[in-house]
This record gives sequence, C-alpha cells and structure tokens, in this order.
Amino acid sequence: MGKSSISVLSVILLVSVLWKPTYGSDKCSIKCTGSPTTQSFLNGHKYNYGVEGTVTIFLNGASNQETSVKLLGQASVSAVGNCVHELSVQNLVISGPDGKKHPSPPGIDKPIRFTLQDGRTGPEICAEEGDTRRSLNIKRAIISLLQTEQKPSTQVDIFGTCPTDVSSSQEGSAVLVHRNRDLSRCGHREQGKNDLITGVFNPSAEIKDTQVLQSTMNVETKVNNGVPEKVAATEEYLYRPFSVGENGARARVHTKLTMTGKAKAANNPNRCTETRTIIFENPHGVSTGQNNMHSALNAVKETAKTCATEAGSKSAGNFAQLVRILRACNKDDLSKVYSHIKGNNVE
Repeated sequence: MGKSSISVLSVILLVSVLWKPTYGSDKCSIKCTGSPTTQSFLNGHKYNYGVEGTVTIFLNGASNQETSVKLLGQASVSAVGNCVHELSVQNLVISGPDGKKHPSPPGIDKPIRFTLQDGRTGPEICAEEGDTRRSLNIKRAIISLLQTEQKPSTQVDIFGTCPTDVSSSQEGSAVLVHRNRDLSRCGHREQGKNDLITGVFNPSAEIKDTQVLQSTMNVETKVNNGVPEKVAATEEYLYRPFSVGENGARARVHTKLTMTGKAKAANNPNRCTETRTIIFENPHGVSTGQNNMHSALNAVKETAKTCATEAGSKSAGNFAQLVRILRACNKDDLSKVYSHIKGNNVE
C-alpha cells in the first residue's frame, strides 16, 4: 500500500471534517431578489392542490411491452412573505403496475420552503433535517410546476438550468401559459454514473448533456390572478441506444396539479434549516444512517488500493464514489474514519 496515497486520503478526510459547507448548514436563508413585479400567492393564505402523476415505460416494436407507476396525493402551498413559500405533501399513495401500494419515501411529510418570484422558482430550497432525496425530488417536481412566467427565459428548477419557450393566451379571466423545453439543452442535470470526472460546463453550448435520451417537456398552466389553478405537464423520453427512429424504449410522464381550495394559513414554526438545490438529486448510490461510517471506510480502502503506487483504470471511478459517500457522512463519521486511517491502518 503506497504511503503517499494514504496521506492524500487522510488530507481529504481531514478537510471534510473541518470544513462545513453551506450545503446542509444550520441556516437556510432565501428571499426575494429585488422587488416582485407580478401578483402571486397571497401572504398568509394556503392553497390546496390535488396531485396526480403517471410514469409509463413502454417498448414499441414487434412485441409491445408496457409498465407504469401511479402517484396520487395532496399538496398545499402557503405564502410566508418576501417571496418565500412553504410546500407540504399529504396522503401520498404510490401504486405499481399490479395495483400494489408502495410506501411513500421517508420524509415526505416534512415541509420545504422555496422562493417564487415573478412566476419563477429560485435555485435553492430549504429542507428540514432528515428529509431524504427521494422525498425532496417529489417536492421539487411539484414546486417546479408552480411557475407561471409568461415570457421566454432560462428557468432553474428540478430539471436544471433550462432555456424555456413560453407562450400565453387568454381564456376568460384566466391566462393559459404554455411552456416547452428540449431537456437536452438543460444544464446541470446530468446524473448518470460516469467514471470520468469532468468539471467543464459551457453555458453557451446548445447541447448540455449526453444524447442518450431524447427528451422534451410541455406544460400548460391555467393562471388566475397570478395563481396556478390547473397544471398539466407531459415529459417524453426516447432511449436512443435501444431505438430506431421513433420506435424503441420510451417513457412518458404525465403530472397534474388541480387547485381544490384556499384557506388561511397557520403560523407554523420554521424548521427548514438545511440549504438544498432545487435541481434533481440522484437518490441512488448513497448510503445513509449507521452504514455511513463503514461505507466511507470501505470506500477509502478501495480507493487506496487503486492508487497505491500510481493511478489505475478504476481510480477515477473509486475516487468519485468516495466523494459521493463522504458527502453523506456527518462530522462524527468522518472523524472516526480519519482516526482509523491516520496511522496508515487501511487493511
């Protein structure tokens, strides 16, 4: 085992223990940037919505195959003030293709806070301690549908940083807002596993992710007095490696929000202290709970093996996995791992 590789890993762990990033810190501060110019949710009021979602995956061709997952629940949006809103999700039911009910992700009952200014969501959300990535991704998807901006722009939401085409039309006293996106043009949304670590992102590039998926999104929102009353969104995905033309492996996601009522909001205490991104976070490949310390220690050992004397073919992948696991560790876990390896004890 190379001594230099152990020293490098020790430094990484020591920095991880001593440095506490803004991400997941004890304070989360979000607010308006400048003065809002359009009306939206009224402060002190709570708006209730029915939530419906269907994910259908199918394979076109000689043998048509199809499977789907359905999601039903309720959500409420409360306007706190200074562009800050609070989202709560209740009674979420997830059903598989056989109709079997599956448990909701841990943390789904925890509220999150976000900003909505001039019809656009902000890049960060505030979450409660202990909320999970799966739970947060559902909430990110819901608040991303609340956007009502009526001009083309680059919007930041669960899909990333996305150039968005927008058009609108009048329907009685309401406005119909249509949003269209080519999701391959969204930046910061690539979440696939890749052993090559890259750090270059060109915001002016036309295509910003690998073209494994051909993906589009269309959203129609009925807006009344700045508040979304009905939202219908459709995402279409074509998996290119298994497809010829428009035939092949496809996925379609339908999501609906329907306002069911409005009431005075309760003055609940704010426990959303952790800063998180509004962009989708991959919920897979990260250990949680009591396994964090052991997972981190094992990752250190595996990484050390691949760079004992020089970098090998698996070094980049193992190092990326190590960083991913360290992000999920708390200070106590990192301290224990550091204490274990500081004497070159990685066997």
